[in-house]
Amino acid sequence: MKIATVRAATIRTPAALAPTGITPPASAPWTALEGIPANLAPTWSDVVCVVTADDGTWGFGSTSFAGPVVPIINDHLATLLAGAVVDSAADLAVLWDRMDQACGAHYGSSGLASYAMSAVDLALWDCFGKVEGQPVWRLLGGEQRRIATYATGSAVTEYLDLGHNAVKLP
Repeated sequence: MKIATVRAATIRTPAALAPTGITPPASAPWTALEGIPANLAPTWSDVVCVVTADDGTWGFGSTSFAGPVVPIINDHLATLLAGAVVDSAADLAVLWDRMDQACGAHYGSSGLASYAMSAVDLALWDCFGKVEGQPVWRLLGGEQRRIATYATGSAVTEYLDLGHNAVKLP
């Protein structure tokens, strides 16, 4: 497949779909932030990223922090990836490395840039899977009986009880 376009846009959750009257559990990770002014949290919406191949096939990815992430995708990564040819899953790893190096050379490939790279990567895998007529799980190596997972937060015991193998503390 040859990448024709990479585009990102801001998406907003309609107010009608927002949860109301829900009390989060006491162990929710965000309870640790109680007392911190709400104005310290970013108000950016979420991001949708669409990668389109030259045959019209498209793939979808999403992430958070639209304010800075949409321009990283549209103004930097889209130009970097347009015209790239993907013939195998290994080529997707090469494109990840290309994004990592390009972002790292200018503003770092961690933090907000990693959100942009992740949305593009998800869309690339989705598009490639459609072109190949294969689900992404099969492209990634096929069926697995057990997959190691981790949760992020401070409710260590609860996460381990849910079956996670490890916990990343905030």
